[in-house]
Amino acid sequence: MQPSRVVAAGGTVSPLEVRHYQVKAPEREKTEWDQPLMLSSSEDEVVLFSQVRDGVLKFLLRPAYELGLTGGVEFGPSYKAENAHTQPDWLNELVRARTGTPLVEIRQSDEGGRFMLACSRYAVERLDEGVCLPEETGSFWVTLGDLEGLCREGGLLTNEARSIVSLLLAFA
Repeated sequence: MQPSRVVAAGGTVSPLEVRHYQVKAPEREKTEWDQPLMLSSSEDEVVLFSQVRDGVLKFLLRPAYELGLTGGVEFGPSYKAENAHTQPDWLNELVRARTGTPLVEIRQSDEGGRFMLACSRYAVERLDEGVCLPEETGSFWVTLGDLEGLCREGGLLTNEARSIVSLLLAFA
């Protein structure tokens, strides 16, 4: 079995760039192809906040407006560092202060399909009941059962939201 080879055009990797790749993988059904890939030299951070609210553990989802989303918007995790410039200051401060207690966290490669050298820290964090967060239009708190239902329907949760929700399977 011969190893796959990936040949990139260009120099060093900047924080985010697109490069063209020519791939040769002799053991695959299609042995050669060309494709553009997005490269990232910085690690992203994705956080799903949880909090006991009215006696029930809930999770904070926020709207995500991203290029390529079929409906233009899907529900994403509470925080995504890549989008920090479009998020409210209180949310960026909450993450920087490390207010939440990590329930589960993992560093995961987001490579494949369109990405190369992409890695993210995914964490589900629990906020103390005393932490008061501003109400925000479009954001909402959901139960674990609600999350399960959202995962079953296509086009409602971003890839990052589905990835971070999968971490909750450790508690099932």
